[in-house]
Amino acid sequence: DGADDPLFRGSCIRERVNHCNRFVAAAVLIASSVTVLTLNADADNTGHDHNGKLKPYTESPPQIPLTHEERRMLNSGAPVYRSLQTEHGNQDVVIFRVNAPFETVWSVITDFASYPDWVDDLAEATIYRQEQDEIYVRFRIEHWLAGTYTYYVHHSYPWRKHGWGAWKLDYSRPSDLDDSVGFWRVTAAPGNPRYSNVTYSTAALFKGWMPEFMRKSVMKKGLQQATSWVKVQAEKRVSEVKLTHQ
Repeated sequence: DGADDPLFRGSCIRERVNHCNRFVAAAVLIASSVTVLTLNADADNTGHDHNGKLKPYTESPPQIPLTHEERRMLNSGAPVYRSLQTEHGNQDVVIFRVNAPFETVWSVITDFASYPDWVDDLAEATIYRQEQDEIYVRFRIEHWLAGTYTYYVHHSYPWRKHGWGAWKLDYSRPSDLDDSVGFWRVTAAPGNPRYSNVTYSTAALFKGWMPEFMRKSVMKKGLQQATSWVKVQAEKRVSEVKLTHQ
């Protein structure tokens, strides 16, 4: 057999990464990625293992300064990726341009009921509690390889006032992810209020083990897939509005 062949082992690792990518794209939408676990958060009436290990965002997240080259990429339509060490954990960040105004982008981000139609392997996104800008959503991922995973996420989205929204796990319920915090920021593109610059940042702790090189590869691919739906759906809504006015 080829188990001791480095090329064989490398091929197996690449295959595993490819299998993980679609699953992680759904998971990173709400929290980031997870490895294959042997548990499910089915008991809605029990709490999480803890009350938070990562520091959540309770005020406006800092602006991420871009280099000249990164601004050029953003203006050309290419996303910008960063990995930052912060007091909120190891944040994986993507910044991208959407050809839609601020309000339209946020209408997509907060349309939780439509998430399963937009995100691969996401079977459920149900609001189970809402108090003005505080929105609690149960997400369920069903993946042919990794199985079924459930997450309970508390979103604080005062975007109408501040242009940003943050999330953390709802620790009053059990999730199949150890912990996660993150934020969305949507601002008008400089010089063109019809377009928006969108920042998505997430940090996660896992119930399971994943090699660091694999985590980085899967996270980047997951960020690409999990945020592309925002651009697609927001620009689609702009096109539909234009058609109705023709």
